[in-house]
Amino acid sequence: SIIYKWWVKANIRFYKNAFAVYTISKGMSDSLSKYSDKVTIVPIWYDSDLHYVEKSQNSFIVENGIQNKYVILYSGNIGKGHNVRLLVEAAKYLKEERDIVFVIIGDGWEKKAIEEYVKENSLDNVLLLPYQPYNRLSLSLSSADLAYVSIEDKAATLCVPSKTFNFLKLGIPLLCVANTHSELAEMVDKYKIGAVFGREDVGEICSYILYLKNNPKAIKALKSNILRAKEEFSPKNANRFVNRFN
Repeated sequence: SIIYKWWVKANIRFYKNAFAVYTISKGMSDSLSKYSDKVTIVPIWYDSDLHYVEKSQNSFIVENGIQNKYVILYSGNIGKGHNVRLLVEAAKYLKEERDIVFVIIGDGWEKKAIEEYVKENSLDNVLLLPYQPYNRLSLSLSSADLAYVSIEDKAATLCVPSKTFNFLKLGIPLLCVANTHSELAEMVDKYKIGAVFGREDVGEICSYILYLKNNPKAIKALKSNILRAKEEFSPKNANRFVNRFN
């Protein structure tokens, strides 16, 4: 359209005057390459205030009665694009696994539907909680044995959910639902820090949960990979923005 062509030309003129162009993903870099050859990718980083809290000392675990449980955790917005419904479907499949609990923290448009699904299917292996205060974030996130991260297709090649990096900081393996060509899937595959599934792969997700729960060696390997990967996403990345102008 005429408007699109005008917009492209305006962007080319605008970016031509830029001293530097930064973006947080390869997908964004590819999108911007038609406007500028000065694009630098600087990944975002984890929250430096977070720290891992051992389960034996974690008051969040005690308060919610999930001691001696294998915890699959989702923490964040519960919207249409976050695929939380898939997580409770997995909980239904694993209902008889009494030592597994699905903890879902957050709120959003789909929260009511999730609550109704849990009630209709009598899923006492699902714990629904409101957003936790920031000063308890280390406690809630550290309760996870496996962290659930999902991204909708329209954003899949442009970014990685920021919670991903916080789970890396805490050393927690990832259970992801994303397009195989997404930035998130490429990251998980590159660093071998978890597994990625499609929106219909409930059975495969359940198998993966059981595999990790019963395979300490696999968990140890994932945690070792996470330890190496998280160095790529430390707050030191912020210096890469600042140093360019010094």
